Amino acid sequence: MITQIGNYKLGEGIDSLNLKPLSKDSLGPLSSNIGNAAWHVSNLHEAGNVLFLDFNWQVVLGVYQDKIYKIALQAVIDDEQGWNSLFDKTIAYLKNDMGKYDKHPLFSKTYIWKRQEGFVVLQKDRVLNALGINLYVQNNIFNVNF
Repeated sequence: MITQIGNYKLGEGIDSLNLKPLSKDSLGPLSSNIGNAAWHVSNLHEAGNVLFLDFNWQVVLGVYQDKIYKIALQAVIDDEQGWNSLFDKTIAYLKNDMGKYDKHPLFSKTYIWKRQEGFVVLQKDRVLNALGINLYVQNNIFNVNF
């Protein structure tokens, strides 16, 4: 399972990171994708950007007891061809690293890989006029079930 993206690693402390606490409201229309109960507002931190798969992704970290439990990447893309290309590249990377996904709800663009130590969620989403890709990597500290 993926446990690190850029300088951000699940289970690592946040003391040396330059993080900015966030409120869910500051995420705008894309906050609807962060509905799971594990995302307590006081534990959201903006972490800047990270280069992953040759794209500059926005990063939000979920933090519990001063340690990273969730790495959430978001790519917002201007054109549909770039959106499709990055999504295809991301899902290919995940399939190569983790094998076939474990869950793909009918007619959705959401793919879920579940492992004993945590899970990965990949979503392709169009919200208003934004073309987005969300990638969540989370350890299983909250025993989330799908």
